[in-house]
Amino acid sequence: MKIRTLGVIAAGAAIGYALNTESGRQKLAQLKDAGGRFLGRPDVQARTADLADKAKQRTGSLPQPVQNIANQTIDKAQQATSRAGSNGSAPGPA
Repeated sequence: MKIRTLGVIAAGAAIGYALNTESGRQKLAQLKDAGGRFLGRPDVQARTADLADKAKQRTGSLPQPVQNIANQTIDKAQQATSRAGSNGSAPGPA
């Protein structure tokens, strides 16, 4: 339990640093830009589309309501990845 508490404190400190210091915000911006560049690569876009298609095929055996939700989630994830790759930034909340 002590290790978990220490982990939570460390994560909170890291998030606080990242959000409250200029260098932390700069580092987050750099990471976001790098993620957008990665997601914009044609091979990553193709792989994302392939994985989305495979995931949709796997939902075929699920009950219809669950299948609908799963397919909507897959579509949202694919759209966020495509959006991020096309404008060079990492995906944000949809």
